[in-house]
Amino acid sequence: MAQAPGRQAFAFIFLTVLIEMIGFGIIVPVMPDLITSVTGLAIGDAARVGGLLMFVYAAMQFVMSPIIGGLSDRFGRRPIIIASLLGYAIDYAIMGLAPVVWVLFIGRALCGAFAATTS
Repeated sequence: MAQAPGRQAFAFIFLTVLIEMIGFGIIVPVMPDLITSVTGLAIGDAARVGGLLMFVYAAMQFVMSPIIGGLSDRFGRRPIIIASLLGYAIDYAIMGLAPVVWVLFIGRALCGAFAATTS
């Protein structure tokens, strides 16, 4: 007996959101150490920079949500979600290799843009 297509679609969406949330859960605890190693700031100042990084992430997610929604209506949800996961992978590579703080901001902006698929 074959599975209904609705169950497969639900499993795909659930797995995608799970991967995105695991990635977010991994990066948040590491962020203060990453900021201090890149900038050389004390932990208190690094917390301020971390707050700005989270603001950039949320702002890009807010701006890109309607755009991503329009793209998913035009091209389908699956290709947009797969592109989003690819964008997440690129973002985490950028953040892992960031030599300066402005590269961290680019990475967080990129991740926020691709995180618009969560909604």
